[in-house]
Amino acid sequence: SPECFPASGRVLELGAGCGLLGLSVAAAYGVHVTVSDFKGHFESTGSDSVLHNLQVNVVRNSRLIKDRGGDVRVVELDWAEPDAPKVWPHLHSSPVPCEVDVADVVLATEVLYTEEGTRLFVSTVVQWLRR
Repeated sequence: SPECFPASGRVLELGAGCGLLGLSVAAAYGVHVTVSDFKGHFESTGSDSVLHNLQVNVVRNSRLIKDRGGDVRVVELDWAEPDAPKVWPHLHSSPVPCEVDVADVVLATEVLYTEEGTRLFVSTVVQWLRR
């Protein structure tokens, strides 16, 4: 619903994977979305990494999202270190430290598998969600 995603709002997707949810929200509601994931999934590296594939999907959909008034950026975020996010500015670049954008809305799907992961997730949401 448009009320959930005001035009000036900031949206953060935690554990974005391929980015489907965050990209869809950016395109449908014309908002700024930060899609994030953890670089250590499945010992993935290089062009097989979750973050690389996420960045590829952002690039592939960037024109549609921009035409609809939205914007998406990819951030590497380890929930164990939520104070140290890194932005992926370009497809073939290395991530660089970035400022934390507090979010008006936090999205996440299928991200909780362990008690420790749940604890880290909650602390990350508390840090990133606008109060």
